[in-house]
Amino acid sequence: MKVLIIGAKGMLGQALVAEFSKSDHAVTAWDKQAADPKDRLDVTDLGEVRQKIIQLSPEIIINASAYTNVDGAETDKETAMLVNGRAVGYLAGVAKQIGATLVHYSTDYVFDGAKPAGYTEDDAPNPISEYGRSKLRGEQELQELQSSTGRYYLIRLSRLFGMPGAGK
Repeated sequence: MKVLIIGAKGMLGQALVAEFSKSDHAVTAWDKQAADPKDRLDVTDLGEVRQKIIQLSPEIIINASAYTNVDGAETDKETAMLVNGRAVGYLAGVAKQIGATLVHYSTDYVFDGAKPAGYTEDDAPNPISEYGRSKLRGEQELQELQSSTGRYYLIRLSRLFGMPGAGK
């Protein structure tokens, strides 16, 4: 099975590449900061996303790319929304076009934190930060474009721990 991991140099992406590389899957790892141009992908460039992913034609696309500067998103709203919001829509659209399953990672920042017992997947999001709003927009893009196919997984994480990303 062909697996594409996007954001391969980040903390999550590196861990995913390491795990999937232990399998029999054909793993392709792309990142905006890759040294080799063939391994580079800017998820905010719709033309590049379409061209490269359609050419590769993976069966599974794992999106581990993200604008993760939570505090910075308050002042750099446009970049956060582009990377965490619209770019997810670009990936979802291409995944739908080629019949691939898209795995997307989001965050508990889509909630306001007011529920002491924690949240379930059925709870309504209510982000209180620009970062949370940008991640929610990505979830909405994914769900709108993939709802008819059901070929997606949306995973909300609270925290990541591990080795820092290679680009950091």
